[in-house]
Amino acid sequence: MNSMKSACFRFGGMLLATAGLLQAAVVSTPVASVSTPTTQLNWEGATSPALSLPKFNSALGTLLSVKLTLNFTGSGDLGFENQDSGSRELGLSIDVPVELSQTGVGPVLATTSSITPILTTLGAFDGLADYGGTSGFSTPNLGITGAGSELNLASPGDDLSGYVGPGTLDYTLTASAIATALGPDNINITFPCEGVATATVVYTYDEKTTCPPPPTCTPKPPTCTPKPPTCTPKPPTCTPPPTCTPKPKTCIVQPTCTWRRRR
Repeated sequence: MNSMKSACFRFGGMLLATAGLLQAAVVSTPVASVSTPTTQLNWEGATSPALSLPKFNSALGTLLSVKLTLNFTGSGDLGFENQDSGSRELGLSIDVPVELSQTGVGPVLATTSSITPILTTLGAFDGLADYGGTSGFSTPNLGITGAGSELNLASPGDDLSGYVGPGTLDYTLTASAIATALGPDNINITFPCEGVATATVVYTYDEKTTCPPPPTCTPKPPTCTPKPPTCTPKPPTCTPPPTCTPKPKTCIVQPTCTWRRRR
């Protein structure tokens, strides 16, 4: 998820806070898984094991899709006896269908596990129904395996409301071994087996984002240190004295009189 960024601004003497937008993310819950105990297969009615898976917590966000899976593994001790008077070729396959049903809804998922098919030739009945000798065959701990099955639901096409809320999704299981034999009618087959069924659920959702409140910003008053003015004295502006131009004196010359004596 993108981190949240905040900033404060001063506008008209008021503080304004802005928060960066958060982007929602599509995420998935961890796988929730539950398994039955290992029990003998005859899962019908009162012997059907129960499983419970958690519902989606709506506080996490908006549910987008549901993935539900069912798997089964088991093993059994296989034995068969040819009780015919002559030798016979025998082909044998065993399937274990497993069905997961939701309480109040009905079947939800089904899967089938199987043994590896067997083809063999058995001699005429040797008088002992012991799944051995010349007329019998046995193999212990024969594995029962399968690929499992998967249910995928997504909105808006599917209604997911039943998967949301507190509590659990409650299921029951049914299973039994079904043998298919190719050969004479008078062949005795035994296959006591046990197994474990596992159901899982994964929810994919649009994560709910919670925006924290914007931070409280307290502006600090500006710290002002007045500086003394830097004065550069200007030299005085001197006005020189006026320039005086002396006027020439006007001289009146007195005539010179010469006195002469009369004779």
